Amino acid sequence: MLAIIDELDRHISQLLIEEPFYGHILSCVQRRVSADVSTAAVAVINADIHLIINEAFFINELKNSSERIAVIKHETLHLVLKHLFRADKSRHNHKLYNIAADLVVNQYIGQWTLPEGAVTLSTFPHFNLLPEKDLEYYYNILQSELEYLNQNSGIGMNSFSDSDKKQSEQRNSSDKNFNYSQKMLDRLMNDEMITNHDKWFEELTNLSDVEKNIAETKLEKHIIDSYNRTSAKMYGSFPAELKRILDGYANNKKAEFNWKRKLRMFACSSRKTRINNTIKRVSKRYKTRPGIKVVRFNKLVVAIDTSGSLDSEAFLLFFKEINDIYKQGTEITIVECDAKVQSVYKYKGVLPSALKGGGGTEFDPVFEFIRSDRKNKYDGCIFFTDGFASKPKINPLCPVLWVLTPNGTEDAFSFGSVLKIKEW
Repeated sequence: MLAIIDELDRHISQLLIEEPFYGHILSCVQRRVSADVSTAAVAVINADIHLIINEAFFINELKNSSERIAVIKHETLHLVLKHLFRADKSRHNHKLYNIAADLVVNQYIGQWTLPEGAVTLSTFPHFNLLPEKDLEYYYNILQSELEYLNQNSGIGMNSFSDSDKKQSEQRNSSDKNFNYSQKMLDRLMNDEMITNHDKWFEELTNLSDVEKNIAETKLEKHIIDSYNRTSAKMYGSFPAELKRILDGYANNKKAEFNWKRKLRMFACSSRKTRINNTIKRVSKRYKTRPGIKVVRFNKLVVAIDTSGSLDSEAFLLFFKEINDIYKQGTEITIVECDAKVQSVYKYKGVLPSALKGGGGTEFDPVFEFIRSDRKNKYDGCIFFTDGFASKPKINPLCPVLWVLTPNGTEDAFSFGSVLKIKEW
């Protein structure tokens, strides 16, 4: 076991030296040697990213260091392109998804040598696959070819009748490689592949939406960090499509940072301070105990528009930011409201299992609650909504920040500040 760990670490270190971008990403990945996979794989396990290596495959079947690094980079590219998070069990044929994903990443292996049998564009010379396209592009073309294959043979090319073969040849008489491409697709669909990504589908089904989101957010952070640490010279050598994808991640992160920063600034702007005595500190003036401690605090109402027009993903991402504000010491009261107040409770750092509502939207019930709650004096209200409601008639007499969804409208806002999220 130690031998394979040392060998794996040695090749990851070499990749880090030669191509730091990929080596930095692997620094956030847990490495595991296991016979659970036949070759190599990346997977999300308990909301963490794992690189899993089969020892026999890595040591015995890969011929040299170049092939071993190629396999490691191959798996890292699946992470960079987030293929394991796009593996939708209800939508995709697993094996076809595996092939399409490998067609994408194997174009970016560069100086390293792919193992014999790896899937590349040359595997399907007849299908006229364009380079540097995304997974969906290759998946859709392969799916179309597979449907044609299945229509002409119940179990694949090996059982084509003479008439079927003649029809296939007539359909593509100008290309002698057509039958070869279909045979290769048929073989790959029967598990004749260097890599297998069933772990993507197996592990993702065991995770909640929250766990998936946490894992993907952590991975994206490491991708952006690696992107920022990459020299201009090295970044210039990246393929155009890969640069486009990485630039997209960076731009999305900037937009995300802006709205999150503004949200937290609003939460902090209403913060007050009080002086408490504490025996844990010595008075700076008198050098005796008790000393003083400055305590910052504030109370916020976070109103959630629970009408039927907002989806669960939007709620999840919004609550992630509310949780960060809560961790800073803010006392938060959640008000779930559609056309009326459905639920009121103190937020304690735990996501609600379900939100109550689903009807129309009215803003006044929330503001009426704030004004009528005489036990608490709230320092501000954050209202998460899409804005589709009539103008409020009640002013809550505290600062209001409207957090508007990307497709929302601010036509109904007659007071308060508006923070529109451009995209999630």
